[in-house]
Order: sequence, then structure tokens, then C-alpha cells
Amino acid sequence: MKKIMLYLLLLVSSGMLLSFSYVYYRFNEVLKSLDLTDERAQRYVLENLESGGFSAPVTAAAMAIPVGKRADIVNKLGDYVKAYVNSPAFKKQYQEKRDAWNIRSWDDLIDEQIQQELKDIEEDLENAPSVIANASAAMKPVYEKGLKETKERKAALIDPKHPKHAQYRRESEADLMEREDKQAFMENYKNEMADLEKKLPADFNVLLRKRLREFLQETANIPWDAKLEKKGRKMVFTDPELEKKSFAWKARFRSGKEVVEAARSYAQSWLKALPAK
Repeated sequence: MKKIMLYLLLLVSSGMLLSFSYVYYRFNEVLKSLDLTDERAQRYVLENLESGGFSAPVTAAAMAIPVGKRADIVNKLGDYVKAYVNSPAFKKQYQEKRDAWNIRSWDDLIDEQIQQELKDIEEDLENAPSVIANASAAMKPVYEKGLKETKERKAALIDPKHPKHAQYRRESEADLMEREDKQAFMENYKNEMADLEKKLPADFNVLLRKRLREFLQETANIPWDAKLEKKGRKMVFTDPELEKKSFAWKARFRSGKEVVEAARSYAQSWLKALPAK
């Protein structure tokens, strides 16, 4: 069955009422019949969802499924994919994808500044007994007072509820601003967050709707009666305009009307089930 998996692994959405474990058990035999492992199928779903790409395994088993039975496979694997993207495992993987961007906020920089200060304080506290022991009689009270203040500062920096925490945090921010241009940093942070939200929005349903709409748009009005002719070792469209179409569009055409129409129907139902935005 030509490239059926290309559609099944692109059809992702939410609103699934069945549990992932139940659906996986129910359709494990379908995956096995396509010579496709659960891990491999999930990897392609996540990658295609993120990139909007058109990558998927095409197994001999999938290509061998006879006409008339392909729509049923589309619907069953559609249920599997839908359940996967609604599973805790997928949500964890999706969040890890977002976290991998490692976008640091201004508060993150202040926290890092404070952590460095706490590290320096620890070193000072480790050295304090020796310094005080070797200090002159005149300097000992000075060092002991400094040690007390250092311990108090440490406690305040660690505890957000400490009366002096806010004051010391402002002081840390002031030190940070001697090295960092806050306005430029905030502008860059804003742009990075906008880019992340565009590619991997915090609300996963936003991306689901986008990919489903893209799929429906890209598979609309395919001329199933278009003619092909053999040219050299491959088949080409007799219509030069169709021959200019992208590889992805041609793959959809070659998947056949049964597969694509079933996938479109499934995608339309998914889209309607999603919260309107």
C-alpha cells in the first residue's frame, strides 16, 4: 500500500476519550501487521508534528495491504496516533522538546547570579574559621561580625520569605546589569519566546489544529484521474503542471484516493472535535 504511513503519521490531534494503553493494546496487531514498532511510529509522529514535514517509514507490509481494506487501516492507525498524542508519554516528550530550547529569562539570570554568590559565600564560610583563628586581636571582632553578616545574607538569599530577600535580590540584579543590557536582553528573550510559541506552542492544541489544517489544505482537490506515462525508469504526469508539483504532493497522489480520502475524513472529524480558537 503505497505510502499509507505518510498520512497516518501526520494525522495528529487531541480530544481523545480512549486511554493510550487501551488503544495501544487494541491496535498493537495492526502495527505488527505493518512491520512497524510502537517506538518507531511514535518517533515519526513527534518529528513530523514538530517540523510539519513529510517523513515516514514505508514498509513492504503496508504496501501489500489490498485495495478496499486501506481505509479501515487508516482509521485504526488514526485512533492509535490520536491516543498517543494525548498520552502522558507524549506530553512529556513534547515538553522536553520545548525545554530543549533552553530560553533563559531575566529572572533566570538573576537566579544564576544568586547561585554564584551562594557558591562564593560557601567558600568564604569554609575559610572563615581559619581566617578568624589567625587574625590579630584587633581584627578578630571585625571578622566575626563579617561572618555573622555573611551567614545572615546566605539565609536571606536562600529563603524567598526572608525579610531581606527582596533587597538582596535587587542588589544581585544591580550587579547583573553592570554586565548585561537588560533592555536588549528582554527584546531578544521576547523574540525567542515568540519563535518557540510559533513552532512548539505551549498549548499543544494550537499545533494540532495547524497541522490538521495544513494536511486538509494540501490534500484538497487532488485530480485522481490524472494520467501518468512511463519516462525512462519512472512514471511521470502527462500534465506538465502536475509534474511540477512537489515530491510530497506526488506522494499523496500515489497513496491513492482510498487512503487520502479516509485520512481527510478522519482529520476533519478531529478538527471539529477540538476546542474552537
